Amino acid sequence: METYEVRPAYAGGRKLNAAVSVPGSKSITNRALMLAALADGTTTLRGALMSDDSRAFIGCLQNLGFPVEADEEKKTVRVTGFGGTIPKKEASINVGSAGTAARFITALLGFVPGIWHLDASEQMKKRPMKPLLRSLETLGSRIEYHGEPGFFPFTIHSDGVKTDEVSVNIDDSSQFLSALMMASLTLKRPFVIRVLGSHGLSYVQMTVKLMRDFGAEVKEISSENSRSPLCLSISLPGQLRTGAFDVEPDVSAAAYFYAWKKWAAPLQNPPMEFPFRAPPAAVFTLSRPTFTPSPTRRSRSPRLPRLQTVPSPYKISATSVSRNVTEFTQLPLICPRWE
Repeated sequence: METYEVRPAYAGGRKLNAAVSVPGSKSITNRALMLAALADGTTTLRGALMSDDSRAFIGCLQNLGFPVEADEEKKTVRVTGFGGTIPKKEASINVGSAGTAARFITALLGFVPGIWHLDASEQMKKRPMKPLLRSLETLGSRIEYHGEPGFFPFTIHSDGVKTDEVSVNIDDSSQFLSALMMASLTLKRPFVIRVLGSHGLSYVQMTVKLMRDFGAEVKEISSENSRSPLCLSISLPGQLRTGAFDVEPDVSAAAYFYAWKKWAAPLQNPPMEFPFRAPPAAVFTLSRPTFTPSPTRRSRSPRLPRLQTVPSPYKISATSVSRNVTEFTQLPLICPRWE
């Protein structure tokens, strides 16, 4: 059996000064890729995470005809969008094992006219897609399954969306809702989504924040349907923003070192300063963190938490990084999200 030795950082009382590069958030990277493809013009994502999921997403966009250039060393992705249209009218794509690509790209293809052949890895073929596909069928798409109904692989025959409202069940995944929210921007008119279930609403809030950063409007409106008390209205007053967009660092990745500072700092006098450097956009210094483990608390309300008070794009709010982390100091970004 192989053994991996973990050496203590403070062996022999040695003081450690370190800088840690924090990768960009995968969730934000893939949402920004989607929104950049929907915009009319070129957007450069800086500090993007080059993960398997992001590579799969980029590959899907390229197969659909979008010009996408990725520089993994510089952590930048340059995407040219065509204002909510897709360059090709028929294409075959493979989403691999990327859940965000599977849901986001599928929704996009259901909203844009064309014939779209989709496949996935064996792992992704086992993951749920039926609620999203059912919503797309309600909107007018015809889904041709090449295996078990409700799962990859399948072909979407889309004539576009003629209605202005749809319902979606997110008990299996909140990505279904995020996918429909972003895809609806192709319509250039207000669109309403009625939500069944309350799974993963913190990720939906992330989608809301990103959509607003790009220029879309997302509002929570009253619902007369007791089965879907959460109802969202999505609209696009003008054009989605283009330019240079800074992807926030992944605070969950930084949390390990954040916690390390919390418990390691008492070993030194004075306490060390531990800067986390997230190239190329953000550098934030963590000093005297508030790190309070507490029991998990889950809200019974299906409403989107603090939908009208999304955090400023100049700060990272880390209150939902982990179920065991309830409070962090806010981490100020050195530069704004857009240039």
